[in-house]
Amino acid sequence: MKKTLLLLLLTANFLSTYACSCVPTSLQDKFRSNDFIALAKITEVTPDDKNKEYHNIEIKIINLYKGEQTTKIKIHSFLNSSCAFFTEKNSTWLIFANKYDGDLVFGRCSGAIQEDKKFDLVKHPPVAVGYKESLGLKLSVLNWLKENKISLKNQYDVRFWIPKENFEILKNFNGNTSDFAVVEYEITKNLKLRKTRLLKGFN
Repeated sequence: MKKTLLLLLLTANFLSTYACSCVPTSLQDKFRSNDFIALAKITEVTPDDKNKEYHNIEIKIINLYKGEQTTKIKIHSFLNSSCAFFTEKNSTWLIFANKYDGDLVFGRCSGAIQEDKKFDLVKHPPVAVGYKESLGLKLSVLNWLKENKISLKNQYDVRFWIPKENFEILKNFNGNTSDFAVVEYEITKNLKLRKTRLLKGFN
């Protein structure tokens, strides 16, 4: 049986700004490792009576990329710490969540991004543009994966890296920051590369 590995090639770096330390995770790894991925609006937020480190939230899904439809989820808010995290009512988020003790849960280091985050366009215009482009690229990739029914399975946990000299070449690449490419690698059971196939090229 053949196994395939998909590599996403992006023309923009994702923003990752956290008040506490979080291990950087690529979008493809997030897609593989999370049970639930969706763009959703927060319709209600209430403290969890059983555990003060959590809040219960109700959501209205705008676009479901992975997992099953739901209206309830938990956030690991952890408010009395440097890793405090909170989702305001009526805000919209790209959510990456995993099942924990029967509940879907996400928190500061899950990679959630607020879709309707407000910026001071006078003081920080580059930040606002970069944030919007980064989120837009993620949503474009997730929409493509959904439309093409791609699961990004990686049974053997094969890792890849891009040589430093290739990054030097890409510095002069004047690509669209909302563009991406997807390459499929077919791996044998002996973990040898059999062939590659371009599923989506740069526009």
